[in-house]
Amino acid sequence: MIRSILVGLDTPGHIEVLSEVAIRWANRFGAGLVGLAIVDEPGIRAIEPLGPVGGTPGVNPVYYLGYDNRMAQQDRKAHALLEDFSRRCEAAGVKHEAIVGVGAPDEVIERQACAADLVLMASRTHFSFTAQEDEPDDGLLRRVLPDTPRPVVVVPVPAGVTPEGPIVIAYDGSLQAERALSAFEATGLAGIGPVHVVSVDDHADEAARLAGRARHFLTLHRIEATAHAIPSTEPPDEVILAEARRLGAGLLVMGAYGQPVLREFFLGSTTRRLLEQSPIAMFLYH
Repeated sequence: MIRSILVGLDTPGHIEVLSEVAIRWANRFGAGLVGLAIVDEPGIRAIEPLGPVGGTPGVNPVYYLGYDNRMAQQDRKAHALLEDFSRRCEAAGVKHEAIVGVGAPDEVIERQACAADLVLMASRTHFSFTAQEDEPDDGLLRRVLPDTPRPVVVVPVPAGVTPEGPIVIAYDGSLQAERALSAFEATGLAGIGPVHVVSVDDHADEAARLAGRARHFLTLHRIEATAHAIPSTEPPDEVILAEARRLGAGLLVMGAYGQPVLREFFLGSTTRRLLEQSPIAMFLYH
């Protein structure tokens, strides 16, 4: 069950959407929220300095014009994000804390996630000092997911907030899908709406077998789920997204970047395309 949610705050445009989802889930589960803003010190120090100010190379520390100003600027931005987040939590009566992390964004998130049950992030989250709008949406996620010990929910921005279910679990029987299914069950998020298991395979019998297996696991944990076995040779991401839209899903659960040994299903490219195209929040676990 969720007791703590880590909320990654990267830009002012993310706060309204993330706060709405985080506060709603905090109220439902009696959880506390942790707002996290990051000062990307390695990114700032990677920028060419404007010039040395004092110190002798090889003898004394050499200070460069620009680093301190950039650090201070990013620190002010981080505190402004957290102040906005805190105001929203206080207005909703939700217990919370605010943290400014300093360091490489993926490493900061991995450390802070150890004390949470769930990580909540917006799409196009970079936390990078030098991030550009044309950088891939999943750049940070590809670094975070392999080493973060908790599930990550990516909320589409600016598509809007996550509605209360239904929930679609994309399941192919791979190790990554099994881990995502188990992590989802442990959070208690099954209570936010009807649960549907979607399995896609070239053969109808195999799709039915897979969907039935996931449904059986959920039933053991007293979670009622409807199985949807879809025989199709179309790209899995297209089939999954079409079914999620048909069901009016508010949350899509899937293993992240999994590559089964014998056949392809949830490859990195599939997840990346879903992250790019999906108007639905995604629950990801590696």
